[in-house]
Amino acid sequence: TYPLGPLPWSLADPYGLPRKTSKAKLSQQLERRITVTEKYPENATSIFDGMAVLQKLKIPSGATFQVVAERVFESVTSTGSRRVDIVFDVYREVSIKNVERLKRVSASDGVQYKNILPAFTVKSWSKLLSVTANKPEIIKFLVSQWTTEAFRGRLGNRIMYVTNEDKCWRLDASRCEIVPELECNHEEADT
Repeated sequence: TYPLGPLPWSLADPYGLPRKTSKAKLSQQLERRITVTEKYPENATSIFDGMAVLQKLKIPSGATFQVVAERVFESVTSTGSRRVDIVFDVYREVSIKNVERLKRVSASDGVQYKNILPAFTVKSWSKLLSVTANKPEIIKFLVSQWTTEAFRGRLGNRIMYVTNEDKCWRLDASRCEIVPELECNHEEADT
């Protein structure tokens, strides 16, 4: 009836390491019954896992961070949805996720950025993302760019909600503001 180990085997292996599950299998089951439509309903909302978007992004060597901001913005606003939500993971210094992140990191010689500027050149996108400390800096940079009048003007009649750490920003063509009721302390975007 009860496991003999210090932790339930559904959560950990016999050595006490976290047991991994496959989120992909769950999403495949959920998506199996969905039919893809060519046209979204007028009031549709598109929700993106921001880090998943960044992981899929193809950035040519030598492109600037301004190009990264442009490409991600175009990617998430091209759905035709009137509302676009981009939810990013949060990277805390003390986190239960750090063990998993350390297991994922290869012997990377990626550079760590402290302050990203639009004109900085991206030498290797995959190496940049392999350094966990760069991810919050990239998110902070993207949000700072998207809140500018130049990007907001390109939203047209769309509304964008985007997270950065615990904050959630609401952007439209005329203004940007923090939405206090959408503040959240979850680390995982999928949560």
